[in-house]
Amino acid sequence: MNFSELFKVTSRQCSFSPNGEYLASVNQYRLIIRSSTTLEIINLFACIDTIENIEWSYDSRLISAGLIKRNAVQIFSLDNPEWKCKIDEGSAGLCNVHWAPDSRHILTTAQFHLRITVWSLTSKNVSYIKYPKKLLPSSYVFSSLKPYMALVERRNDSTDHISIFDYSSNWSMIAHFQPSELEDLQGIEWSPIADVLCLWENSYEYKIVFYTLDGQLLNIYKQENDRLSLGIRCARWSPTGQVIVVGDYEERITVFSYLTYKKIQEPFEHPQKLSSGKGYAILKEEEYNSDGQEKTDQR
Repeated sequence: MNFSELFKVTSRQCSFSPNGEYLASVNQYRLIIRSSTTLEIINLFACIDTIENIEWSYDSRLISAGLIKRNAVQIFSLDNPEWKCKIDEGSAGLCNVHWAPDSRHILTTAQFHLRITVWSLTSKNVSYIKYPKKLLPSSYVFSSLKPYMALVERRNDSTDHISIFDYSSNWSMIAHFQPSELEDLQGIEWSPIADVLCLWENSYEYKIVFYTLDGQLLNIYKQENDRLSLGIRCARWSPTGQVIVVGDYEERITVFSYLTYKKIQEPFEHPQKLSSGKGYAILKEEEYNSDGQEKTDQR
C-alpha cells in the first residue's frame, strides 16, 4: 500500500468535489485545490482570514470558503481562477453557508437564525427568508427531483410550519402548511423519489410523520403505549427511496416502507460492545408490496 506525503489541514477542512475529480483542503487562510488522482496542486486561493468551513457547488466548478468570524464568504472558480466573489453578512452575523443545487445561489444563515439570505451569483439579486428554525444540520432540505426547497419555520406564535420554495422561479413560495401533529419539530428529510417529506418530533417523544407538499398527512407513527422511549435522533432515505431508516436515542434502528410509510422491520439493537465475528451487519434493500410485505420471486 502506498501513502502520499502528509498535508497540513486546518479545522479538519478537507473535501472531495462531487464529481470526484478534485480534493480541496484548508491551511489557515489558504484554500488548496488538488487533483484527486495525482494530488498535484491545481489552484491555490488566499482568503482574507482563517477559513472555518468549505463547501463545493453541486457542479464542482465553484467552491465557497466560510469566514465565520468575519461574517463573510469568499467564492472561487476552477474555470476562471481570476474571478472572485465576496459575500458580507455584516452586523447580522453568520453561522452557516450552503449551496443551492443549481450551483448559482448561496444561502447564508444569520446568527441566532434571524433570517436566511439567498445570494444570486448571476443576477446579483439578494432575497431574504424569515423565520428559519434552528435545526441540525440545517433548517432546510432540497428535492432531488424538482427545483424545490423545504424550510422549517418557527413562527412568532411558537408554532412550526413548513414552506416550500421554487428556486428556479426567484425563490417564490409555492406551498405552506403547519404539521399540527408535531409540537416541536426537530428534523426533516425529503424523499429522493417522491414529493414526500419525513418529519419527526423532539428527543423526548418518538413520533415520525409523513406529509405531501400540500400538507396532506400520509401516516403518523408513535412508539407503542406500553413502552416509554426517547425520541428520534436521525432519519435517512435509502438512495432508491424504497425505505427510510430511523435511528433513535436508545441506539436502535427501525425501517419504514416508502409505500405504506409504516414500520416493516422491528428495531435493530446496537450492542454496547462489538465482539469478534459480530462487528458488522449487511442490510439488503428489498422491494415491497403495497401492504408493506416483501415481494417474492414468482418465476
